[in-house]
Amino acid sequence: YWSSSLDKVHVEGAHIFYRWKGGWGTPRAFRGSYGKLEPGAAGLGGLSAAHQGVAGAVSGLVLGGLEPGVMSGIVPNASVIAEGADGQFIVRIERGADAAMLPALAQKLCGARDYCKLHAWTNAAVMPKGFPVSEAQQPSAAFTYLRNRAGGFEKPLWNCGTFPRADRKQCMRQRVVIEGKVEELISDTPDPEPEVLTPLAEKSADPAPVDRTPHSTARRRPGSN
Repeated sequence: YWSSSLDKVHVEGAHIFYRWKGGWGTPRAFRGSYGKLEPGAAGLGGLSAAHQGVAGAVSGLVLGGLEPGVMSGIVPNASVIAEGADGQFIVRIERGADAAMLPALAQKLCGARDYCKLHAWTNAAVMPKGFPVSEAQQPSAAFTYLRNRAGGFEKPLWNCGTFPRADRKQCMRQRVVIEGKVEELISDTPDPEPEVLTPLAEKSADPAPVDRTPHSTARRRPGSN
């Protein structure tokens, strides 16, 4: 039942070999190094000395080369929910986070990667728990960051409904999901007409004389004196 979700790569007699689809099935997915830290689980304290003395579930897991304490030093209470093999991150942030610090968080998390993409949500109910991020989930993101050094591109974008920005160019395009399809919202307010500037020479010129002589509007009948 699961074979259709994987790529078939080799058949050896009665044995069939598969690999994950996408980035997880490429060699670079196996280049990550072990952080030598494991999440602490208080519930395992009675079974393992390594988990004794842990108050609650204290995570020491390193994601993206950053410990949670380092991330919180940039944006308090930020946490990485998922990390993709292709340099993508899903991050949970607080709605009251300092919007100006979000690009710094993304740059720190991406490190020296040539390609990196960060998706951040404030609403855990609509936030994806893993990859891929579907097109229908993207409009609910609060912040995104994309770096592609091969194309000379680096751009942070904010959901201005969550984090208002003075420069509207920093806002994501407004999109909504209608009947399962993502539609872009287009403002029904027309762009203002460009102001027509009158040359200074024309403004200073004397206006044309106006004929103010009264004129009769009555019509004479044909043949009348």
